[in-house]
Amino acid sequence: MAVLESRDYQAARERIKGNPVIAMMAGGVVTVPLAELAHEDGTPRSRLMNQANRAFDAAQTRNAGNPAYQPYPKDAHRHLGLIAEAVLAERAAIRAAVASAMAPPGTDPESASLSSQRVEVLDTNFCGPRQGC
Repeated sequence: MAVLESRDYQAARERIKGNPVIAMMAGGVVTVPLAELAHEDGTPRSRLMNQANRAFDAAQTRNAGNPAYQPYPKDAHRHLGLIAEAVLAERAAIRAAVASAMAPPGTDPESASLSSQRVEVLDTNFCGPRQGC
């Protein structure tokens, strides 16, 4: 089944790519089983959408005035699932990178056996409360 999507959705996805808040949020859920975050078709669960939107808005507010942070434009299109979709995409990228670097060839990035290795990598690559940042 083909899904039609407006240009606004596509532009919003491009605009949110590389946002450091999204990377931090993805790092926070990287070890959470995918089934808890998304439906079988890969769309984010409503709980994740709500939590992600609240956390993103709070981070945007905390970073107001930070010259090193480029906020998501207030007047730009932002559909309900945008932030959660971006978090899931970044989470998948992190898991794939860890799996390719630390797991035997052919290991699924969603494999539960990689969880402890992912935490070690995240501790070295992300700055957050657990790392004392």
